[in-house]
Amino acid sequence: MILLDYIRLDFNEKSKLLWKEGTIVDVQVEKDVVISLFYIYDFFVEVTVSIDKREVMDIIPLMFIIETGL
Repeated sequence: MILLDYIRLDFNEKSKLLWKEGTIVDVQVEKDVVISLFYIYDFFVEVTVSIDKREVMDIIPLMFIIETGL
């Protein structure tokens, strides 16, 4: 799967695939949310969860391009 395929999935499909196939890279706890960074296939996904409501507020696919200078 490529990033564009993931972007085209609906919210529930993104969630299911992320929990099943993704790897947690980092977690940041803020005042009212927990922001988790996942790695899945060849891209990253940022997930924001409300602490109060205990629900996923946002799922944002990200792609980082790392230039090595080679």
